[in-house]
Amino acid sequence: MWSKYKTDKYLDGKIKELNDIYNKIPELKCQENCHECCGATRWLPIEYFNIKRFLDNLGLKERNMKTMFEMCPYIEDNKCIIYPVRPIICRLFGVVNYNKTLKSKALGKEVRFQASMICPDVKIDNYLTTEESKEIMKKIINLIPDEILGEIYEQ
Repeated sequence: MWSKYKTDKYLDGKIKELNDIYNKIPELKCQENCHECCGATRWLPIEYFNIKRFLDNLGLKERNMKTMFEMCPYIEDNKCIIYPVRPIICRLFGVVNYNKTLKSKALGKEVRFQASMICPDVKIDNYLTTEESKEIMKKIINLIPDEILGEIYEQ
């Protein structure tokens, strides 16, 4: 079933939709030679095809992590070599303001905390909320029809 979707025309359309979604994410201008947030990275199926095409156009081979705790395999000479097509997890880092107030039973009061999706070194003017980031993720996940996701992951 996947083979009928795996055409250049189909993928071109889906990658255009992907880029339209990416363009709605506030841009964080990473500091040169900084890859502090570039840990173990996973990408969604449509992002895989986007990255693969990018690498093919540059004559580069795909890289895989040996363990799930390894740094992203596309960090080379302290730079991301797939930066123009980096996956959503990389794009959201630093632009999602995940502030939450929780009632702490141990402390008997409300405690406000901020998750580590905020870059400590670079600030932006318009952070996304957690809800907005979840909606963006859903849109990207929905770019590939459910009936073929299992087939993709089996390959």
